[in-house]
Amino acid sequence: MAWNTPVSWVTNQLVTADNLNKQIYDNMLFVHSGKAITPIKRIGSAYSTTSTTLVDIDTTNLVATGTLSTGRVLLTLTGSFYADSNAGRLLILAFLVDGVLVGGVNMMREALDGNGFVRCISIATVVTGLSVGSHTFKIQWSIANGTAYLVADATAPVNFNVVEL
Repeated sequence: MAWNTPVSWVTNQLVTADNLNKQIYDNMLFVHSGKAITPIKRIGSAYSTTSTTLVDIDTTNLVATGTLSTGRVLLTLTGSFYADSNAGRLLILAFLVDGVLVGGVNMMREALDGNGFVRCISIATVVTGLSVGSHTFKIQWSIANGTAYLVADATAPVNFNVVEL
């Protein structure tokens, strides 16, 4: 269902059922249908980082671009993370919209055990106030010290979703 540009009604204008259906019913369905821009399920090689500052997890496969009509999105990431053999690794995850951090540099902070155990981590946020039009969405991460890993195989894929609200 497509978005119908709102009509500027004028006095004595004939209102038909078709007009009202397009303006109210169809547009309400469009706005509230929860349109996925790009659901990404990444299966491939595991990711790793030693960066102590935020960097893109993947500049090619974990990037979503889409056109918004409402200016509101739900961003989600679910993945299986682990750290190298040293204990107390502090993982930081963050979303970017058009190159701008959402929620600051410490959006999600999680301590990873250094025992090699994989930990499923999910992060989600709603972003509002975006302009109508095209936007690019990315995920960044950093680790306080040592190495962090993100599994991306068939049993534990990386799931990155951008859903327009």
